Amino acid sequence: MKKIIVIFILFIASIYISYSQTALTYYNLACSKVKLGDYNGAITDFDKCIANDATNSKAYYIRGAVKAELNDHNGALLDFNTAINIESKDATYYYSRAFSKMELNDAQGALSDFSKSLELDTKNPESFYNRGIIYADFNKYSDALSDFNAAIKINSSNAEYYHNRAALKTDMQDYSGAVADYNRIVELNAEDYKAYYSRAIVKANLKDFKGAIADYSTAISLTPKDAKAFYNRGVAKANLQDKKGACADWEKSAELGYSKAFEKCKERCN
Repeated sequence: MKKIIVIFILFIASIYISYSQTALTYYNLACSKVKLGDYNGAITDFDKCIANDATNSKAYYIRGAVKAELNDHNGALLDFNTAINIESKDATYYYSRAFSKMELNDAQGALSDFSKSLELDTKNPESFYNRGIIYADFNKYSDALSDFNAAIKINSSNAEYYHNRAALKTDMQDYSGAVADYNRIVELNAEDYKAYYSRAIVKANLKDFKGAIADYSTAISLTPKDAKAFYNRGVAKANLQDKKGACADWEKSAELGYSKAFEKCKERCN
């Protein structure tokens, strides 16, 4: 829920002062406590703020975000609902409520809130991205791909977006498209282990076993104790008829504790 905390802190700088002075005092105290990480103290002051002014949508919203940070998602949901009832045109309220709904296993409700957030703000890549994740979970791959594309169009430097789009393309058997996304991740971060490991799997699906071996080797250089990377590199070597190299990798994988490697050594390396 860190994203929610980051978003609502941005509101603190835009406090308007039409509230009663007492409510405003408690509001500002609560916001200060949020900045200091004193979430329970912040909730107490937001309670007092709301007692003096029950029309302050931001007080309900931020109190809800703090409750979400404390994993009180039912309490957060109630506060987000009240904030939206007071101010129904704020995209951030729907965006944040969507996360609590996700935590409460209400994926359909979260999907609706991300969609409403996007009706009000079409430039938030996180709304597209998170809605895309839900679509993917619902096996609505075309909708998920459209949302990931939109998120990347807005922010082309977020590796997480590319990771999820690449995984989706892999599920859709668009292996070349997945490789292109992993290539972009490596451009963004040459030490992204997951990108090399995942790209290796996709290259193996494309029968590019030399490319897969190269990527597994890079992954191993970044994470030398990854038993599965050794095992999979061994499989790629076996597909190139390199039995000696394959067995060496399987033996290393077995040494690192991967049970499938023990079986493979018994079957292929005697």
